[in-house]
Amino acid sequence: NTKRLRIDGRDVLLKDESELPTGTHKARRAWEKIVAYKAIIKERLAQGGPLHLPAYSIISSGSDAVALQYFLRQFGLPDLRVVMDEARAKEDVISRLEQLGALVFPVDLEEQELASEDVLRLSKNVDGIDATSWDITTADRNTYYDWLAYEILNLAPKHIFVPVGTGELFSNLAFVIHRHLCERACDERSSASMEQVNIYGATTENPNSKMVMLYAKWRPVLRRLRETLNDLKRAGSLGEASGVFAIDDELAERALLQIQRQALPPETRAMYGAIRSDVSGIAGLALYLQRAHEIPEGETVVVVNTGCLDLSSN
Repeated sequence: NTKRLRIDGRDVLLKDESELPTGTHKARRAWEKIVAYKAIIKERLAQGGPLHLPAYSIISSGSDAVALQYFLRQFGLPDLRVVMDEARAKEDVISRLEQLGALVFPVDLEEQELASEDVLRLSKNVDGIDATSWDITTADRNTYYDWLAYEILNLAPKHIFVPVGTGELFSNLAFVIHRHLCERACDERSSASMEQVNIYGATTENPNSKMVMLYAKWRPVLRRLRETLNDLKRAGSLGEASGVFAIDDELAERALLQIQRQALPPETRAMYGAIRSDVSGIAGLALYLQRAHEIPEGETVVVVNTGCLDLSSN
């Protein structure tokens, strides 16, 4: 769902993910994990004998886990096992996960960086599957956000602003652009002529930030993404302004005010009503507000609102 906003005298296209199930873009990733079960079921049936499906485990601050458990329940698949940071996990999120049937394991995630086998061990799921992303290419290889990437790129943007938590969405966007511009890959989902794009990722390095969905001490995908950005720039797929930038809470709160109903112009309010988000989901807009003066007039800007976790959705 794309909404045209007028912000500080300029048009900005808002790619709004808040209307997806559970309220965030993580529903797209969760759906791909459900699709992956088809291959597992096919393989297990081919082996003969009783069908025993492994359960997923994941490290999550909430959005990823709620979305995945929501779909697991919809299809009667094994319940999710969630490793959460005991110092930062919110009680309402834990309650929602448990209400949906997930098993939650609060642990100290600040002490050391975990590996996949640690996640399975801590969630008492040694024979299961770790659904946490550990590598920069994971989202791209598993097509978590391919559809979203093409929906954004078909708007022919020159500048894209996205929140960065794990870094999967940014990575998926970057690799789709790279395949088209440098590897000359074609995809029927692409309806616009693709050019070099600047992607700006908004994140926080503050463990006490209100942008709780964007912080984690150990972020292997983001770490590798930062190392790869220069390679993508040199290859000509990403613009020189591309990067991942830390923003503060004050700027994120100002961006949230911009999209709340009373801050929108009358024509926008009449067309869209209120736009759901929080300081994490709208962090891309915060970064845009900080850098708008650097963007030439007439160049298309797309801001991704990754949404706000809906703790009441059925």
